[in-house]
Amino acid sequence: MARLTAEHRFSAPRSAVEHAIVDPAFYEQLRLPDVAAPEVLSSRTAGSTSHVELRMAYTGRLDPVGQRVVGDRQIAWIQRIELDVDAHRGVLRVELDGQRERVQCRADMTFAEDDDATTRSLRGDLSIKVPLVGGLAERKVLPGVLRRLDLEAEALRAWLAR
Repeated sequence: MARLTAEHRFSAPRSAVEHAIVDPAFYEQLRLPDVAAPEVLSSRTAGSTSHVELRMAYTGRLDPVGQRVVGDRQIAWIQRIELDVDAHRGVLRVELDGQRERVQCRADMTFAEDDDATTRSLRGDLSIKVPLVGGLAERKVLPGVLRRLDLEAEALRAWLAR
């Protein structure tokens, strides 16, 4: 299991950041390198809790370890975000589409506001359960996951500034 930690600072009030994180319109316009346009699978709000579920597909080239994890399948993942705006906390879950038992990522999200800025903190784990190469795969995949989260945060900053 690989430990995932990340922080992203946004020059926007916490309520705006939290709203954007679960806004399907943000994901519908999101474009990331080597990733197809996200497909919003569901979005709902009940009370103070919002959920958004996306399907994303990797379009880049895989190294041999990555190929061993997924085989000949297209690499796609389901990303679920659940956010309680009253508690300013949420959960990010990512799992490999069609191979949930093999690849999973779960991170707790917190949103702290100071002045006119908000910091989103992510703390969690990435687990790849493939005999003999799981640990190596986790170490190789984690930097890409973190980079994608950074790029998504950059896009969110631009979205909030518009």
